[in-house]
Amino acid sequence: MITQDNLQALYTTAKRPVKTDPFMRNWDPVLVDAARGALADVPYREVFCVEEVPCPLDQFNGSRPYDISSQRPIWGAAYNEFRFRAAYAAFLDKYVQPLIDWGAALKRDAVCTGTMQIGNYDFSKGAYVTRVGCQAVTRLPAGGLADVSRADYDIQFQVRPEGELAAILLTWKLDRDAAQTLRNELQARKSRQLYTLVTGKIAFEHVDRVAMNNPRMLERNHHFVLSGPEIRAYYDEALTEPAATFSLR
Repeated sequence: MITQDNLQALYTTAKRPVKTDPFMRNWDPVLVDAARGALADVPYREVFCVEEVPCPLDQFNGSRPYDISSQRPIWGAAYNEFRFRAAYAAFLDKYVQPLIDWGAALKRDAVCTGTMQIGNYDFSKGAYVTRVGCQAVTRLPAGGLADVSRADYDIQFQVRPEGELAAILLTWKLDRDAAQTLRNELQARKSRQLYTLVTGKIAFEHVDRVAMNNPRMLERNHHFVLSGPEIRAYYDEALTEPAATFSLR
């Protein structure tokens, strides 16, 4: 996603991102947040602090690693435009590549949590009909997933034209006694929903730089690929009390 060559062109004036490149401008706060959260104290002081003004590490009692203050720091503490550029150059020369290498080594395994609302029981279908939530932009794996039909549930995948998953529709087939037991359990918890978890991978959109006439544009938009084998449902938000499991294949 990030290269030193791309970042060299981020600032064409003292403190402003490239005026003619709005896609690069969006990276300005992202880079600062990455630096403030990932740099150890010594390099943090090198790129964000000067002797003339208080350093956030001292001003906010050295709270690490990320929430140093409520305000985003500025390269060189913005003491002057020369210090600004020198501090940003130090960040590029010394610390960007180690961050790139660290990021490349991270696993892409991820979980996506959400909820599914348990509405009124459909007596004609003998089932609860609900949607499984996932708090992320979600796509199906290469080749997609076929709808699932089992004796005790059906799962349908609704996909938007651009490939994004619009909804996971679950028809949970329960006889009346089992359905009433589930309802009573939820009512005892003063709830009408279950909490869900699915596993998958983090992936990134590939930017069409030619079509956008922007060879320096960086790839930022990430999404969740639903590649896990099942949906797990829990009674509690901490995901410690299992309620049901639904296979996706």
